[in-house]
Amino acid sequence: MFRELGYDMVEHCARVKGGETSVPFDEEWRRFFGLGNATGLGLVPYAFKHPRVLDAWVGVREVALADQRELPGIPPLWSG
Repeated sequence: MFRELGYDMVEHCARVKGGETSVPFDEEWRRFFGLGNATGLGLVPYAFKHPRVLDAWVGVREVALADQRELPGIPPLWSG
């Protein structure tokens, strides 16, 4: 998630600075660019300064997991 946030922040800064001349990262090339390090530690200061954003991310993830757990049936992978 932090890696995706890094891309979003870079694209936002590009839009602010470049206006209509800015372009988003190409989806095929995105995975080759490193923003911070692999663990996302470069964005930890952002998370500390914006705890509500972090709380929203965690909340959305937890809601998605809870919704999936409520679905009936056994996933094919687990059924043996």
